[in-house]
Amino acid sequence: ENENGGRVTPSVVAFADDGEALVGLTAKKLLFSSRATAVYGHQLLLGRAFESRETEALLAATKATPFDVVPDEQGLAAVRVHGVLHPPAELAARTLAALKESAERVAGRSVTVAVAGVPAPVDEPLRAAMAAVARRAGVQRLELVPSAVAAALAAEDEFPDELASAGTLGVLEMSGLSSSLTVLAKRPEGAEGGGGGWVWEVAASHRQHGVGGESLDGALVEHLVRGFREAHGIDLSADHLALVRLHEASEAAILALCSSPSVPVSLPFITADASGPKHLEQTLSRAALERLIEPALAAAIDALPAALADASPAPQGVDQLLLAGGAARLDAVGERV
Repeated sequence: ENENGGRVTPSVVAFADDGEALVGLTAKKLLFSSRATAVYGHQLLLGRAFESRETEALLAATKATPFDVVPDEQGLAAVRVHGVLHPPAELAARTLAALKESAERVAGRSVTVAVAGVPAPVDEPLRAAMAAVARRAGVQRLELVPSAVAAALAAEDEFPDELASAGTLGVLEMSGLSSSLTVLAKRPEGAEGGGGGWVWEVAASHRQHGVGGESLDGALVEHLVRGFREAHGIDLSADHLALVRLHEASEAAILALCSSPSVPVSLPFITADASGPKHLEQTLSRAALERLIEPALAAAIDALPAALADASPAPQGVDQLLLAGGAARLDAVGERV
């Protein structure tokens, strides 16, 4: 558990006007604050040039935020806050250091080795950037595992029978500011196949930037803001505290709708005007949510044919399809693929 008692630490770093840096959930709550500048999505920039698809995606997703994505002296993407240039490795290291501190508190001893899930393929610029992250965070050894492989290994424990006979596995991931479809092939373990077991190897991967879990949350937040404006004539998008509550409620609602046909969205005292306090009360159905997020889902799932085409040798399909990430648990995702 982290210092907030949770098992998930958001990859958000916030800088107050006095220069103080905050990490994780505390930083996430300042995403829309005028008291601090919160940076997110910077992990997309690790090892990437300023002129890259990753930078374009982050610029498009964060165009309304108060931080800038700019080139550094080597032409690599960096983040500028309050006039100070922050390499992506520095920002990512702050999150890794917070995770390391939480692990050490629970384990009661020093943690010097860590495993990180990263997008496939793991190229040399990304390896170099992650090595810099490890050094800055005080981690002596950082093992990189493609996130799709990590998902497959976890799924083998939960679905051993389904995956035992699968020779190829598609892993659809929807999280943060991107989605991806990775085709994994099962290969004999060891250089000559003499290890006696099997391992999953990346055959191909196709990533769609700018479309992920954040896109789904954002679509629902826009819907709630629009409905409240029509009902009360008040624009909640200009209210920092209201936006924080709306994003938290949207995340919770999407997760709840993975298993329930409808869910109440209740935000009492969301704002106030001269007539008194205002409350946001709405029941959201799974069908309504699916209509809202349809464009984002379509863009994410379009990665499937491209990934299959890139695989070598190109399979006719995949034996099993694994959906990873909170948003991927929605029925609409499974139905489309």
